Amino acid sequence: MPGWTLITNHGLVLSYISKHPRSTALELAGAVDLTERSIRKIIDDLESAGFIVRRREGRRNRYRIKPHITMSHPSHGEIAVGDLLEILGWKRRSQSIKARVPNAPQLPGFAELDSQTETETTNEVIGT
Repeated sequence: MPGWTLITNHGLVLSYISKHPRSTALELAGAVDLTERSIRKIIDDLESAGFIVRRREGRRNRYRIKPHITMSHPSHGEIAVGDLLEILGWKRRSQSIKARVPNAPQLPGFAELDSQTETETTNEVIGT
């Protein structure tokens, strides 16, 4: 087995957080095989770069991925981080086509479906 991995530690942590948004730094460290200190530094980096938002819930943090943020390397600047995470197994929350693609043309007969999906997503997030 090679002494390197195809995906960087930052990518591994981001991928794990996308699937386990309530993980502690200690849980992340065990899953990604890094020290807890390294995980905390990577989380700070990801938050500073805008890839995640950290919110306190009691004694834990909850992380939210910002899937529309583009990759940080100039050669892949047009690719959204959410697209990469989907390839790695992340399940994007359902949202309206208009929310994902603001200038998307409205197809005849789909307006009701799109607004229904948006309402269901809003209810899921709010918890109604």
